Amino acid sequence: MSVLIGVAGGTGSGKTSFANKLLERLREERCVTIAQDGYYKDGSTLDPAARAAINYDHPDAFDTSLLIQDLRDLKAGRPVPHLTYDHATYSRRVLPDALTPRPVVILEGILILAEEPLRRLGMGVARSAQGGANAISTPLN
Repeated sequence: MSVLIGVAGGTGSGKTSFANKLLERLREERCVTIAQDGYYKDGSTLDPAARAAINYDHPDAFDTSLLIQDLRDLKAGRPVPHLTYDHATYSRRVLPDALTPRPVVILEGILILAEEPLRRLGMGVARSAQGGANAISTPLN
């Protein structure tokens, strides 16, 4: 059974640093890390005014259904595309290295707790906080 750990916090709160330390501590061969940023909706076909209006701090900016499907696929033992978002071109891209299933899945992002469907995945939470972070994990359902 896979364990899903969510690392949540505001911009600049140390989410990525904490996720990397968690990855180091748990050993890379046992973990796969997914950044919520890779799941921003592709805006490459939008006109300039619509691009300027994108609010990256709102849940609507993310393709949450795709993120949930990828998390479920990892749990089922299937690799998923490694996604990244290019803010300069407003486009989501697939990196050449697929994410492979591992016993521990670390999901890092600013709004991973804002969406009910993500919370229903049974995610433990690692919360970035001033002076340190707390981590709890629960099985991925």
